[in-house]
Amino acid sequence: MTDIVDQMLANRRLERVEMSREHALAVVDSSERHARTAELFADTDDQAMAFTAAYDGAREALVAVLATEGLRARPVSGAHRNSGIAATGFVKDRDLRD
Repeated sequence: MTDIVDQMLANRRLERVEMSREHALAVVDSSERHARTAELFADTDDQAMAFTAAYDGAREALVAVLATEGLRARPVSGAHRNSGIAATGFVKDRDLRD
């Protein structure tokens, strides 16, 4: 664990859950679908939807990183931000499918 993750666990911003590669892969699949949706909407007059889809895809990718570590952001204010902060301690150039 990283120091920031330990602190976030102590502050109850994160919680420990069962590690689940299968869940992480399902979330990655969803993330990839959102990225494709964002690409489809990027050149339309609904660029707000493209941004929303891209944001959700990125957020889900971070959730997948945490799932592989047995962590989840708690549903408190700033949960999306907390997912991103926590995931940065684990992100390396890797593919969850390896």
